[in-house]
Amino acid sequence: MGALPAKWSAKLNQQPALLVIGQQLDEDGLPRFQAARVRGKAIESKSQLDLTDPAQLRRTLSRLETLNDEPTERRILALSSENILRKRIQLPLAAEENLRQVLIFEMDRQTPFKATEVEFDWRIAKRDDVARILLVDLVVIPKPQLETALKPVREAGLDFDAVDLSHTRGSVSFDQLAGFNLLPEAAQGGRSTDKLGRVRWILAAALVGLIGFIMQQSLAARENALEKLRTETDTRQQQAMETARLTKTVREAITGANFLADRKLKQPETIKVLLELTQIVPNNTWLERISFVGKAVQLQGQSASADQMIQILQAATFLQNPQFQGVIQPDPGTQLERFTIQADLKEEAAVKAKAVPNNSPSTPASTPAAAPTPAPAESVPPSTSP
Repeated sequence: MGALPAKWSAKLNQQPALLVIGQQLDEDGLPRFQAARVRGKAIESKSQLDLTDPAQLRRTLSRLETLNDEPTERRILALSSENILRKRIQLPLAAEENLRQVLIFEMDRQTPFKATEVEFDWRIAKRDDVARILLVDLVVIPKPQLETALKPVREAGLDFDAVDLSHTRGSVSFDQLAGFNLLPEAAQGGRSTDKLGRVRWILAAALVGLIGFIMQQSLAARENALEKLRTETDTRQQQAMETARLTKTVREAITGANFLADRKLKQPETIKVLLELTQIVPNNTWLERISFVGKAVQLQGQSASADQMIQILQAATFLQNPQFQGVIQPDPGTQLERFTIQADLKEEAAVKAKAVPNNSPSTPASTPAAAPTPAPAESVPPSTSP
């Protein structure tokens, strides 16, 4: 191409013309719809659109689409990039065979949305056969925002082949399109042109000729085709197994990522349990040791009335099934009763209890009076309790 004359090279490299419709800010800073005839990075013509005037709208679009007697190939609605999420993600190379399904599985992990809440498109940025990785550029737009952008143009009776995004924010630059299509999959390809119809007829005629050619082949050629089909079937089966393995890996990764969140929902936070114990334990009682083992909590301490601790703990928000471990024994050093209690953590407490009240509840009327402060350590005889 470089060795050809400049005019020949320009004609052979000529890109098809596109009709791009988008919003731009006018001189007063107000958004106005505009349509532009774009070829590559060059804008051949541009006009303002009045969506409330159907006649003017048809004339403007017809003039742009048939400029220089060359019809445009596609009609594109361009959106600014401010409400569109764009991200580059890394995937295993094997994911390329079923890339759309893999992106659906990865959507809620790679973006703040679920796959059912958005429209998305992608483009392979890099394929590394050595490292067996695939770099994919992903663009995502929430469905409500897309519907809001499509509503005024649909009400004006316009249809499109694609919904692309501009690299600019706020207003659309018609020559800075990213090359994606955020139009819902069911709506893609809805518009047809005579050029596409001619291409279909040519392909149909070529298919008929190809079928006639194949029917004339010898038995040996058919055997070779059958062997090739068997080989391709084996390859597809291996690819299907690889896809199933990849799906399992993705699910396991999602499960692992959600493990801590599920654990937090099923089991209350330790600080909340400690705060509640601080509030409900009466003043004549103190805890010497608190042990968390799985879903169980073991409390060891001293009280002037240890037999009332079970009743007090039964009213706790985060604990259930409190039971004494062993017997209550008097402590000759402090003149108090030494106890050991084990209780279970409530699994539903982390969901039902949003917060522990800040104000400490009043001490029950049946709670005994506070015990006297123990004597200094040197005057307390050694405890004989286990």
